[in-house]
Amino acid sequence: MKILSIQRCASRGVIQYVGNDGKPGAVKFCANLSDEEAKRLIPGSGDDAGIEALRKRAGELGVKGVIANMKPETLKNKIAEAEAANAGNGQG
Repeated sequence: MKILSIQRCASRGVIQYVGNDGKPGAVKFCANLSDEEAKRLIPGSGDDAGIEALRKRAGELGVKGVIANMKPETLKNKIAEAEAANAGNGQG
C-alpha cells in the first residue's frame, strides 16, 4: 500500500492511497486523529481487523456518535461505558 496524501480541512480529513492490489482509494476521517491513527483506518493496513471489531461492538451497543471517525481508545472507552450501563440494567 502506498499513501498518496493526507489532507485536513476544518474538522474532516481524507487519506488518498493506492492499495496492494493497485486500486486507488480514499478514507475520510476526523481531523483530530494523528497521521498514524488515520493510517490505521485504511483497509488492509494491518490493524484493520481490530478497529473493525471495535466498531462492530460499538454499533451493537448503540454507542452514540460517528463510530467510523472515533479513535480506537475512544471506542474502547465508549464500549466499556455502554457495557457497564447494560450490566447495571441487567442486560449484560
